Amino acid sequence: MSLNRLDELFHAARAMPASEWAGFLARECGGDQELEVTLLSMLQTEGEAFAWFEDAEGSLRLFWEDALPETLGPYRVLRRLGSGGMGTVYLAEGFGRTLAVKCMRWGGAGLLRRFLDERQILSRLDHPGIARFLDGGRTATGEPYLVMEYVEGEPLADWQRRGRIVAERVKLFRAVAEAVEYAHAHQVVHGDLKPSNVLVTDGGQPKLLDFGVAKLLDRQESSAPEQRSGPLTPAYAAPEQMAGEPISPLTDVYGLGGLLFELVTGRRLAGGEMPPAGEVDPWLAEILRRALRPTPAERYQSVSAMLQDLGAWEEGRRTTPTA
Repeated sequence: MSLNRLDELFHAARAMPASEWAGFLARECGGDQELEVTLLSMLQTEGEAFAWFEDAEGSLRLFWEDALPETLGPYRVLRRLGSGGMGTVYLAEGFGRTLAVKCMRWGGAGLLRRFLDERQILSRLDHPGIARFLDGGRTATGEPYLVMEYVEGEPLADWQRRGRIVAERVKLFRAVAEAVEYAHAHQVVHGDLKPSNVLVTDGGQPKLLDFGVAKLLDRQESSAPEQRSGPLTPAYAAPEQMAGEPISPLTDVYGLGGLLFELVTGRRLAGGEMPPAGEVDPWLAEILRRALRPTPAERYQSVSAMLQDLGAWEEGRRTTPTA
């Protein structure tokens, strides 16, 4: 897509109420989720980030169009792995190992704060189901970066397409949910649970990635009116996120419900949808309904409660769904 078209979409969306952004971008971006997330990020952080985009030559500059850097700190860059709402991830070498280095390529003070928050969040998490944080720093030109273990694996959606039976899919999902439960126990909410943020290794271990939208629960929040957690993916965001409300562990419960729905049905969750009768085991369908209720207070009140019901399903024990 040309920069002129991107500029056109941005200004068209900016003229609309924020409640209409997601629907407009979904229609106009032709299914390009990365583009949707980038535009939504620009709209949500307009006051601090978009001005930077226009500074250079009065036109937009996208971070993924930058030339490949040779190094990031002491790490030699091999190739670009992907781009997201706050920066670009590179495959790099350093200290005798292959690593993933995420670098913030654009943005203002608010995005810088989120990026540094991600480093702080990852530094307190040590779980086999979460990609490990290894290092952080700034480039010679002042751009912050964080270094993660490089996970060799396939995206969750690709793993799912390999003819997995439902029980196998639920077992893998439980491993993802246990990683989220661990994060909650360490006062971290992920806030962006979706298939592209889960890789599955050759050994069958899922690894949860990208804590760029995550929130520390034990931090004193400011009283600023802006409460959005950051760039999000409309197709996977909980209702409270789309409404611009703060995220909580119950936001991750909804996100896990969306992941499980996609794993067991092979289809992406569409707003308010529930599995049709006969498509999913009724007991599993009830677990999905409990996780995906639009009002947080009506959902499972913890990931562990959801895991408890899934464990009972796996063992064939019917129980009253856990609160």
